[in-house]
Amino acid sequence: MLYLVPSRTDSLTPETCQVNWVLYENVTDRELPGVLTDAQGVVHPTSLPPGAASTNQVTYIQDHAQRYYPGYIAEAVAATSSPFIQAVFDLHIPHYRQGRICVLGDASALCRPHAASGAVKALTNAMALADAFTAHDSLDRALHAWDLEQSAEGRRLVTLGQVMGRAFVQTPPAWQHMDEAAAKQWWTDLMSEQHWYVTEDARLSPDAPLPHLRLAPGFGWACF
Repeated sequence: MLYLVPSRTDSLTPETCQVNWVLYENVTDRELPGVLTDAQGVVHPTSLPPGAASTNQVTYIQDHAQRYYPGYIAEAVAATSSPFIQAVFDLHIPHYRQGRICVLGDASALCRPHAASGAVKALTNAMALADAFTAHDSLDRALHAWDLEQSAEGRRLVTLGQVMGRAFVQTPPAWQHMDEAAAKQWWTDLMSEQHWYVTEDARLSPDAPLPHLRLAPGFGWACF
């Protein structure tokens, strides 16, 4: 996955615009400790920071990109000297509130990154909490209503991430045999029962040209 990183001024010029890349790979529980072992032989619980991956790991990532992905993605991966590795987990707690304590954002639900919901989830939780305070005449009622609504939304987002993760990483279609019409139909079928703010709320012009981009400083290789 290759995506745009806007500049602080929202500029899209080649001098300021950046991209980030992520390669996903299925990894079993037994294989995960080996993937998360750094160049010094230390096993990390969830991730390897930039610069910690061994030469063999970096070479593996670059060879994988060269073998399976278009040239422009392989070039971006090859130009990255210090990729980081991040294991991907699903997590959802049943309730976001206990007494007067509330948890928001990733503290309440961890979604697979395909849904791009991390910051949006935290903002939505906070805005809904403010709305609940306005709509109810007591703190307890406000927190109870907020918890019911937002915990249900968190479950929906975790499910959305799982649906997209299975479709893009675990059981992807044969991309090489799909034309544009087939790809659009596949996407329509996949999202027919899902709500995603990117496809339903954001209206991006399909004719907008993709600018020439330079690499952002951080890149990842995610493992399922």
